[in-house]
Amino acid sequence: MLKVYKFTDSKLKEIWDEMYQSNEYLYPYSSWQFNGIILRNLSIKPRAFSMKKLFYVYSNENGPRIIMPLVIKGGKISLLGESVVTNVGALDFIYMTNVKNEDFYMALKELMQLYPGYTVELHRVNERSRLCGFFLEARNLFKDDFNMDASVDRECVKILLPATYEEYFRALGRNSKSNLKKIYNRMSKNEIPFELKVFKGPLNDKKVLSDLNDIYCKRAAEREHRQANFFYKIKKRYFKAITWATQEMEEHYTFCLYIKNTPAAFMSGFKTNFNEIIFPHVATDSDFAAYSSGKLMISESVKWCQQHPDEKIAALDLSRGLERYKLEMGGTVHNSYGLYLKSK
Repeated sequence: MLKVYKFTDSKLKEIWDEMYQSNEYLYPYSSWQFNGIILRNLSIKPRAFSMKKLFYVYSNENGPRIIMPLVIKGGKISLLGESVVTNVGALDFIYMTNVKNEDFYMALKELMQLYPGYTVELHRVNERSRLCGFFLEARNLFKDDFNMDASVDRECVKILLPATYEEYFRALGRNSKSNLKKIYNRMSKNEIPFELKVFKGPLNDKKVLSDLNDIYCKRAAEREHRQANFFYKIKKRYFKAITWATQEMEEHYTFCLYIKNTPAAFMSGFKTNFNEIIFPHVATDSDFAAYSSGKLMISESVKWCQQHPDEKIAALDLSRGLERYKLEMGGTVHNSYGLYLKSK
């Protein structure tokens, strides 16, 4: 049975927290707190006024099984997070850890009965997701009821962390090891000071936030072959959901490499229930390209994680993009999917 809730309903929060806590299939973007940030962000966007923002809970005889945070507009049903978060490759429904394919089937069947003729398009759902698994495993099983499909819509890179830095270094390719040694030797020989700073929990240092924003916007402009725009920087700094989450969420981590006391590269993101940190924002300042700041930042971040075993960090997920330095530093590719469904 499907029931729609207001986001402010205390019962919805109770169900949500029970499903999300310790659920090793879900990312921080599925938390109640992050979805509240999304709703606040949508409230300042005129284009969002015509969107229906609904929270459906599917329950059966075992109680609540699935929460579907949805946006409904123009004959299409999509995930709430797609409306404001462009950097994220890990959106999802929220569900019990022991959710079954039958639960997804019944929830979607009832949803399509409420919205006949509508198309479900769920983008940026990570391969780790049970929902993604349902689409990949069951699309042929339920072909009499639905037109279902799933396809890769972005490739992401993560670095798995062994117990020690020595193990990590040994696993790198021969050229990567040689290049990394050269980077450290150059920094030492030329007496170039560098330091990794790690910021945990809500980040409200205005200078740090502005510095990171400047690097990110500069890199985005260079990637798109345009001039850095003042209004884009203001929008990114003050009106983006990810920035608000960085300032508010306890799960936040930022790793920032300083060279000559100046921010040269950073990764900013959130720790997951399964002890990985997913970074929607990763950027390097081209002014420090000669120092290979991206590789140096990753190397120093791996060291930091292994020097702080109490943090229990199992991987650094650098999110979308197959930049060469990510792969050379031991990154492995994983995918997020677009999931599509329409009733026959």
